[in-house]
Amino acid sequence: MDTMEAIRVRHSVRQYSGRPIPEDIRLELERIIEERNKEDGFSHVQMIYGDPTCFDSFIAHYGKFDGVQNYIALVARKQEGAMERLGYIGEELVLTAQKMGLNTCWVAGSFNRRACKAKLEPDQKLYAVIAIGYGMTRGKASKSKDFDAVSKTRRQEAADWYIRGVEAALLAPTAMNQQKFVFEQAKEKARLSTRLGFFTKLDKGIVRYHFEAASGHEVESQ
Repeated sequence: MDTMEAIRVRHSVRQYSGRPIPEDIRLELERIIEERNKEDGFSHVQMIYGDPTCFDSFIAHYGKFDGVQNYIALVARKQEGAMERLGYIGEELVLTAQKMGLNTCWVAGSFNRRACKAKLEPDQKLYAVIAIGYGMTRGKASKSKDFDAVSKTRRQEAADWYIRGVEAALLAPTAMNQQKFVFEQAKEKARLSTRLGFFTKLDKGIVRYHFEAASGHEVESQ
């Protein structure tokens, strides 16, 4: 499975079987995490295995989560750009996991923060988590906006690479499926901004990863 196929087939999954994640998959995910944490110097993303307590709460059950024992803790220093960076790193991990046969779900609020086993330094914050494991289902596609609703550049005026990028961004998970992002073509790059909404800074990193992975072109975040 390549990245584009992973983008197309990945859907949020909230119920998991409890089947352990094999060591080779763990090592690959942890390799990516270690590299990305070193790159910016302020991210402290962590993999947590075998911990059901993070999703053992009323709010998690209200969110219909069941059987979650593994998750990626999105931790970083409290600074400008942290949420977007975590969104970018997190979605790379999500799509890597999808290629390896795992399922995932971004979770910004429906988990027990106090029970989370992630280690935080005094200047760090837990921004969100990603449930990960073998799902009981493959999930299902969410309703998506039209191309022109998220692009200042009209489809008929856009380059092929830009169209691929926007279409991939429309398949990205966003908080409450709000899709409050806007792209614009700027010669051989794209510009990305977000409207006011819940966790839109995290969403920005997620959709930027989709766009760059699909288009091969850089995105400038505004």
